Amino acid sequence: MNAPASHQSPPHPPAHHPDPDLAAAVAVAADAAQQCQQTLQANTRVVADAHRAVQRARAQLHASEHATARAAAHVTDLIDRLHQLAAQYRSGG
Repeated sequence: MNAPASHQSPPHPPAHHPDPDLAAAVAVAADAAQQCQQTLQANTRVVADAHRAVQRARAQLHASEHATARAAAHVTDLIDRLHQLAAQYRSGG
């Protein structure tokens, strides 16, 4: 016995053959996306390296500022001492 028409399965659609131009375009897009990802990863590493270099430069600048301040204080002390010695020399002492 045959099943009633309403219970028959629909006919199968014809076999789909992918469009070769579409497949080529998808492959090109996938390759471009991969290249973009690699470029982004490389740029991320460059930015991270630059950030670390800036941090090192800031630390060096900070240390240099402190060293300069200490040197300036030392020079000021030496100038004061020279003034004292000059005053003693002028006073005959």
